[in-house]
Amino acid sequence: MFSRVASRGGRKAVFTGVARNCAPYLFDVLPNLLRLEHAYEAVRYVLAVGESNDGTLETLSSWVADGRSGHVIDMTCLEKDEPRRTVRIAMARNACMSHLRSAYPDFDHLVVFDFDNVLVDPVCDLAFAEASDWLDADDRRAGVFANAIPQYYDVWALRHPSWCPYDVWHAIWSRHRWYPFELAKLRHVYPKQLRIAKEESPIPVTSAFGGLAIYKMCFTKTALYSGEDAIGRERAEHVAFNENIIEQGARLFILPSLVVRAPQEHLFNPTHASAWLKLAVSIGDLGIARRYAC
Repeated sequence: MFSRVASRGGRKAVFTGVARNCAPYLFDVLPNLLRLEHAYEAVRYVLAVGESNDGTLETLSSWVADGRSGHVIDMTCLEKDEPRRTVRIAMARNACMSHLRSAYPDFDHLVVFDFDNVLVDPVCDLAFAEASDWLDADDRRAGVFANAIPQYYDVWALRHPSWCPYDVWHAIWSRHRWYPFELAKLRHVYPKQLRIAKEESPIPVTSAFGGLAIYKMCFTKTALYSGEDAIGRERAEHVAFNENIIEQGARLFILPSLVVRAPQEHLFNPTHASAWLKLAVSIGDLGIARRYAC
């Protein structure tokens, strides 16, 4: 579907991701990763697998051992000790970071990805290689994040001074007890899931993710993931990691030309909307009726 790209300038990258019960997606995700490898001269994998009952751990362990270099960390013990999902994910990502910092200290880039359906559709290998080039073209650029079609979906990890300056899920969880959950999502989530054309300029952010990111390794040496805020509420683990990078005076961007497909379950779908949501749309709440019509 896309032309194979030549590796750029001898760069080396570590690909890292966390999986839990992702077996249904691996048949498509793993070939996607192999095509993206071509942007680099050398690639190593550092993966972590949480408690799974669908063979995810075995599949990934066999895949890495079959002609690739890297390590798969068994994190199945976390489920018993930590009930909060985001905290478990952060612990798994930090375990990966600890291992790769020790094993591959001289690598150039860190490629972070999700194993779920966001990477089931092919990602353009040329756009990915160009994103790596763009990242390296300025010393202050520390990381780039994928855009998504049909709309940018990952607003929990997003921080931008006007687009998304706060934690959308904390706002939803702290709503008045009489305020319906779906109307809270209509207020805090869906209006922020913008359509971003591939031709748009890079968008500076203080945090994002969206299923695929490329970082310069030098800016991630001391960054840590955290799945909870200062008062113990769950939060997107990427926010703390990205904040650590911004504090170094570096810059992060959503790169519109690098595109993944947004999982449909994260987007507004009027076909399956409840009566509350249909009523809100019918009266034009937040102008969503035309903006998100499928």
